[in-house]
Amino acid sequence: MAVGCRNAEKKERIKQKIRSMYEIQNSILTSNERKNMDRALHKERGRESRKEDERIVNLSLSDSDISNRMRVILREANNTWAIGKKLRFSVHGNEEDVIEEIMRVEIQ
Repeated sequence: MAVGCRNAEKKERIKQKIRSMYEIQNSILTSNERKNMDRALHKERGRESRKEDERIVNLSLSDSDISNRMRVILREANNTWAIGKKLRFSVHGNEEDVIEEIMRVEIQ
């Protein structure tokens, strides 16, 4: 428990330092500079909440998302092989095996 208390005390000291920095800045800055700073802080907080929303949405994958992903991977593998052929790459064996191998690598 002592470690948890120390960490909490450390965090509180850091918060106090940050608060005192803001107080110093507010006493020195002009009103327009304060408005700009507040606007920048507000934008940053908005970005953080949007990032959190995106993380939550990305955590839930449906079956259609998975099948769409497989279609995209197949399309990318086909495009990759088409580029390889234009660059005159050659393989020993079946082209379908090459595409399956590209898909396997893409999935990992």
